[in-house]
Amino acid sequence: MKNLLTPAIRKTLVILGIASLTALPALAQQSQWKVDAEHSTAWIFLGSNVDLQNVGIARIGGMAEFNSAEPAKSALDISAKLPQGLAMTFKSKRIDLRADGKMQITGDMTLARSERDATYNPGEDYRGPVYGESVVRSVARNVTFVLPLVDNAAPTAEITAEVILGVENFPELLAAVRQVAWQPVIQDGTCEMPQAGEDYRGADCTGTYYRGDESSARSGNLMKLVFRLQLSRQNLG
Repeated sequence: MKNLLTPAIRKTLVILGIASLTALPALAQQSQWKVDAEHSTAWIFLGSNVDLQNVGIARIGGMAEFNSAEPAKSALDISAKLPQGLAMTFKSKRIDLRADGKMQITGDMTLARSERDATYNPGEDYRGPVYGESVVRSVARNVTFVLPLVDNAAPTAEITAEVILGVENFPELLAAVRQVAWQPVIQDGTCEMPQAGEDYRGADCTGTYYRGDESSARSGNLMKLVFRLQLSRQNLG
């Protein structure tokens, strides 16, 4: 069969093929990820350099973007719900690559508390305080996390981001995590209701159970935050 492709057409196809192959590594270098809120957790430790106690654990979710070729173009935007109307968020503003190959992510960490102002009017018909609408009060501080580079070729990833803060770095957050009543976190929890009978004890539940140390918080002016993130790669196209 006679080749119907002219030399000019064949040359053009070869150039397009080379360009496509060249673009593949670039696409693999940048990926957007979703933080799995069912399996990602924030671990909060309090204490001193020689004795840090895990006081609480919370679920964490959000989005991340990692560029292995140009780490400065990466981004991290995550949030965690804490007990008693508290929320903690982090939004990256600057990312640097360290000499040891890890990423250093600096951004704004915000502690927000949802409160309702109460009005007291004692009198003969007093029935307790009257609460107004919910008001959110927040404070933000500059925080820098350290985390490893992410393998952008994999469909999922598991990374840990850490930072140690002194009381002077974020006094409001340290005070809040000391005072809050932490609740356990249960992952992959399922419950089945057994048939009622004389030995009925309620639902049978299974799952992975996490909670901080229930003993009183130890002295010290350091707080360590450890974000254990389970990531799933998103389609950028």
